[in-house]
Amino acid sequence: MDLYYQHQDFELADNVIRRFAEEYQEYCRYQERNDAASFQQRMDKRMLALERLKPKLELQIQRAEEAKGALQAFHEANASFSVDEMRASDEYRALKQKNDDEQTALSRLRREISGFILQPGNGYEPSPVGIIKRSGWATTNDYLLAPIIWNLAWGFLGAMGCGVLGVLAFRVLGTMTGTIFKAQRT
Repeated sequence: MDLYYQHQDFELADNVIRRFAEEYQEYCRYQERNDAASFQQRMDKRMLALERLKPKLELQIQRAEEAKGALQAFHEANASFSVDEMRASDEYRALKQKNDDEQTALSRLRREISGFILQPGNGYEPSPVGIIKRSGWATTNDYLLAPIIWNLAWGFLGAMGCGVLGVLAFRVLGTMTGTIFKAQRT
């Protein structure tokens, strides 16, 4: 679990993250203490379930091997036929379907057993806590970017406005100056 918290006051953000992480870790320790009492009971139940599945697994392995052997025997007995002719026969499709079904059942049973084996031993596995401290000007001072962008936008609009007014003023002055010079010549 990664914790993020942003605030303008960096000390406040650090304290919030640290206290939340400490509280979570204390909760995890509390859960571990409570689960330690029933750990042996859960392990005994798990071992009994695995013992019940063992004969079922052995039987399913035997069935899968028999189905695979029957399919191989069919291939060997019909080696003179082409692959397409073999696949077209009903006997081949039935043997292939039985083989696929038995292999699927074996895979499902193995997944079920591995689920028992891979379960957490003590019943409660807390996720580790990582406190993420982001560094760098853009990430730690990102609350300063908005006023800067705002001031740049207004500055740009002001400069454009001043430029347009300057052009208009020079045109008006130029027109007036040209009119004055024409009037003096005449």
